[in-house]
Amino acid sequence: MVLPRVSGSFDRATAEPSELAFPRSEYEARWVKAKTLMVEAGIDLLYATSPAHMCWLHGYAAAWYRTHAPSNWGACQGTALALEWDEPIHFDALGEDALLFKTSVADDMRFFDDRSPEGQPLFIVNELRASGLLKPGMVVGLEHRSFQPCRWVQETIESAFRDAGCEVVDASMILRRARRLKSPAELAHITRAMEICALGHEAAWRTIRPGVTELDIQAEMAHAMYAAGGEVSAIPLMIQSGDTIGGHQLPRRRVVKAGEHLKIDCSGVWFRYHGNMLRGFWTGEPPQAVRDRYRRSAGSWDVFAHEARAGRPVREVNAELRRYYAECGLEGSPGWCIGYELGIAFAPDWVDEFNFSHDEDPPDDVVWEEGFVGNFETLWDTGLIDTYVIEADGARNIGGRVPFDILICEG
Repeated sequence: MVLPRVSGSFDRATAEPSELAFPRSEYEARWVKAKTLMVEAGIDLLYATSPAHMCWLHGYAAAWYRTHAPSNWGACQGTALALEWDEPIHFDALGEDALLFKTSVADDMRFFDDRSPEGQPLFIVNELRASGLLKPGMVVGLEHRSFQPCRWVQETIESAFRDAGCEVVDASMILRRARRLKSPAELAHITRAMEICALGHEAAWRTIRPGVTELDIQAEMAHAMYAAGGEVSAIPLMIQSGDTIGGHQLPRRRVVKAGEHLKIDCSGVWFRYHGNMLRGFWTGEPPQAVRDRYRRSAGSWDVFAHEARAGRPVREVNAELRRYYAECGLEGSPGWCIGYELGIAFAPDWVDEFNFSHDEDPPDDVVWEEGFVGNFETLWDTGLIDTYVIEADGARNIGGRVPFDILICEG
């Protein structure tokens, strides 16, 4: 086996102290988990290109991945995980070495000697072949469902592996499955992210009043979250007011008025781990009908928290939610209850693989798993989302600090 090596222009000896999200042992456990799934899938080598998966494997976090750069700039950076190699091998462009040394636990980093999208795949293949990790007949997994890189660049990488005599398959689900259930260390990060998110909503609660703009509210929320050590979110903070009270709207210059319903959806972020929260606000005293709708909508959380315990089929929990909504009079009116997996995320999305909807019935073998983290959305003209973790006795709200109700602001 060829010894790991680092090639690049940066002097690691002069680098600032590393800013690692976790100790190396956390990442080593992830490599074992991922390789176990690779063996089950018959994959010899996985080349991960999703920013979230590169980060999950060894900690690397960047602001830019060259995804929509000029066509003659390669965007082939990725992390190779081979069954015959102890740790990942990361491939990247020169100039990112200082950042990698700061955020990644990987010891084996190899930097492209060619900036072109045609030369970089050949560099990857030649390096892996020289290390004895790529041989004709091997099965190589690529992440076809990742937005990074774009389709054309992905095809150049695939062609290079095929030309080396390898079979190429879609292995998008390997790392999605590997990172679904969160470790205690990951849960601690998500808890911190939710604390940061709560600070943002509390800042909005203090700020909202007639005369301010949606952008004013965003500024106060961002300041509160960044001041607490939060990071930029994978999806921009969303504020809805006035006639535009649905959809995923960016904050505008619109001035808030008295007697208005606002909905604010954002995530707190800590070492790229996200915790999501949506709340509804009202300038002045909300109508009794609005208060009642929020009360009934919020009541579904108690049902979910009790029913969604580890090992319980998802379809059974969905049936309990339908029963509740029917009994409280919301079923049949415009709205829904859904949720999806949350975890480590980069722009343009914080939504992970697993999701549920209260009006769907997945197979009986689709069950809630202990350590799964997701968001719970009960949206019946109500702004109510929180983040939970599945435990043996049910779903636990990771936030819980901001009331799960309509929030009354100055009118």
